[in-house]
Amino acid sequence: MKEKIKKAIDEMVNLLEIISGAAAYQLRTAAYYASLTWHLQEFDRFPYLVYYGNSGVGKSELITATSYFCYNLVHINASTETAKVIREKFDASNGGTAVMEEFGDSPLGEEVYSYLNGRYARATATAGKMTPTQSGGWKQKEYKTFGATLIHRLEHFRQPTLQNRSIWLYILFNPGAYAKAADIKGMAQDIAKVLRETMSTQIPTSYETPKFAPRIVDTYEPILRLANFLNDSEYLKEVHKEMQIADSAFKDGQTYQPKGLLLRGLIALLTIADPNGGEKLDISKSIKIADILEVIRRNYQQGLTTRQANQYLEEMHFTVRQSGGYPKVMALTVPQLTKACLEQGIRDELVVKLAGNNP
Repeated sequence: MKEKIKKAIDEMVNLLEIISGAAAYQLRTAAYYASLTWHLQEFDRFPYLVYYGNSGVGKSELITATSYFCYNLVHINASTETAKVIREKFDASNGGTAVMEEFGDSPLGEEVYSYLNGRYARATATAGKMTPTQSGGWKQKEYKTFGATLIHRLEHFRQPTLQNRSIWLYILFNPGAYAKAADIKGMAQDIAKVLRETMSTQIPTSYETPKFAPRIVDTYEPILRLANFLNDSEYLKEVHKEMQIADSAFKDGQTYQPKGLLLRGLIALLTIADPNGGEKLDISKSIKIADILEVIRRNYQQGLTTRQANQYLEEMHFTVRQSGGYPKVMALTVPQLTKACLEQGIRDELVVKLAGNNP
């Protein structure tokens, strides 16, 4: 059965490659996640898999294609469905897979987030609702909601609990992609049949435990267990790199705020070597928005769209203009930068030093 799982994962990656611009490691993560949905009974916690990136890069096609491989699939639309329908759909996906496309700031707000938060852990994956009885009284109806969750987002979550429980796939546009999700549906369903045959295979509970925050290790536990079981050492190296990024972000709560992220990315790109030793900030530079977003993605495993970045930077009173065909932060001043850091609660020694040299 181990060889069946290995082969199924390789075949999933090959199919996903023809429709997506995601990196090979990310596609392998999607394939691992899909295969693990057939073993949910073995886990007490299960992370969310979040596809994010700019509009038009193929997130919908990739999440749809991934869903074909998953166990007991239920689609949830938090933007148009009522709280009652969403609650019942989470219940229907208990022990299975929920897919939430275009999951932004739902009109239902906290109610949907509470279902999603609870879904991560078997012990908390319940929702209650008072319902009338035939005798005219009331009784509590309990919904079970534990399971796997595929989520489509334009940006990161603002709720740290959801953020920390997510594995993030940053999707880039691939002009060479030549197929749609529907084109691989038949082949994907054949692979899903093979995965169904592996459900009785137990994934060993022992695995290599990296020295990261327990919350991060808990999030990645299913993937760590399966990768160790399959002796996939090269993939494990990549997983550990992503866990390092998530661990750093977890230990720095400010990184979850979009404006804080943008400031950190901007400061990183303004940093240059100081001829007198150490580093300093060069605020005479103009910085591409795309470069800031790449720093955020690489260092903090977070995503923002260019439009969102422009909006947040302008709200912090930075000047954003088109230059050379690219939107850039330009005409920076020391008061501008130091005020933004103060308002966002970010203390950076280079900014403090710069302000001290420019009273």
